[in-house]
Amino acid sequence: MIRPPLAYYCYPTVDQYAIASCEGKLFVGGYLNDAYVRWTVQATTTTFTPANQYDYMFGRAQSFCYYSSNVRKNKISYPKKHFQGKTNSKGQHEIKITYHGIEQEPRPIIVHTLATITDLNYQTQGTKANFLIHPCTYYVGFLLVKNYGKKDEPVQTKVIVTDIDGNLIDNILVRCEVIGYGSEKKEDQNGLTIFEEIKDEQTLTIVSSNKGAVNIDYTPKLDGRYNITYSVKDEQGRLAMSYYENFYVSGGYKKEIQHDKENSFIPTDAITIIPNAKKYQPDDLCELLILAPFSPANGLLIIDCDGQVSEPIRFQIESGKNSTTIEFKISKDWIPNVTVHAELAGSIPREIEVIDSTHRPATAIGSVSLKVSTDIYKLNVLINTKETNKMYTPSSIIHIDVNVTQYLDNASVNNAEVCLIVVDEAILSLTGHKLESPLSEFYPNRSENIRHHQS
Repeated sequence: MIRPPLAYYCYPTVDQYAIASCEGKLFVGGYLNDAYVRWTVQATTTTFTPANQYDYMFGRAQSFCYYSSNVRKNKISYPKKHFQGKTNSKGQHEIKITYHGIEQEPRPIIVHTLATITDLNYQTQGTKANFLIHPCTYYVGFLLVKNYGKKDEPVQTKVIVTDIDGNLIDNILVRCEVIGYGSEKKEDQNGLTIFEEIKDEQTLTIVSSNKGAVNIDYTPKLDGRYNITYSVKDEQGRLAMSYYENFYVSGGYKKEIQHDKENSFIPTDAITIIPNAKKYQPDDLCELLILAPFSPANGLLIIDCDGQVSEPIRFQIESGKNSTTIEFKISKDWIPNVTVHAELAGSIPREIEVIDSTHRPATAIGSVSLKVSTDIYKLNVLINTKETNKMYTPSSIIHIDVNVTQYLDNASVNNAEVCLIVVDEAILSLTGHKLESPLSEFYPNRSENIRHHQS
């Protein structure tokens, strides 16, 4: 058990604490007094999303197309602390857990406590509890309208500020810092071409609303990748931040070509494909950003739906550019997902110069899975007893009305089959039963059927 039972916050200047207590009892009755107790306490950083705000991103988020071997490098596990003591006459023992300050990057921290009580016969009892330390009274969340941007075109984001219960908070200043990284072609003192790294730094501020999300729009001035930071402060000066790393702006993606000297065939490079949304509805317009490792190049886009392959969509990467966009409509037949494959063919300078041959052939492949929503097959089921008395006795008769409507437009559904199951909630809690949506059984994810081979 953790006391006091309230929300915990980090204060920048004042120590805070929580009381963890355990109690040992004998099976036949009575307390396990004067027994040895060993405590283990460990804190780790974690993520937290306020209730009913799951459409927004909180904390640190990365572009799904950004691959790194250190994806978990930002997670911090603090050293374990061990304490020991003995239970009192009522079989109880307590420890005081004190915490102080805010990390350089304010994040929620979860504290794990484990108590083990050992009696005279060396039999043990164990109990554990966790509590969460919030960096701030508020949380700031954001939603990207598109997964990528274009140079000199506004990038739209929606921002909310909530308390820990997910309630929207009004009149809180939100600071948005945008840093873009690109390169500029120049000549050095010897007249040789060099690429100099440049930055696009912007700072914007808005005020939150309790009516809904507010818009923060910024216009990227560079082709490349952008890091975005949103921050708010509460009345005590505590800070809450959310991040988005590697937001790509088309045209600036540069990838070092990999050379494989041990193989005699042409190396195959990777294409990065970024869709403009995380999930689509049927008939939505899908826009894909193709990030190419070389240019100029000719490309083919193929849509693979459970082995059924579409007509190839041809596209080109123009000389001097590193990306292009492709648009097509999402089909209802692709529910719940479809795989898009892209192939590129072109040429790049040789690593070792060959007489009368300035370039070697180059190829690249890539794929991405697009999620298509099953909302058109979802139903709303409303159960109403039409009785004010919510307490019933065994053998009592209950009249139940079931109303079934479409999920998207609440239209009535005719000839719907209803299966009504009545079960004690206590039984469900013992078994850990969860009522899952049957749509995942009717529409399981499709696997990728196209395989690339090189010979």
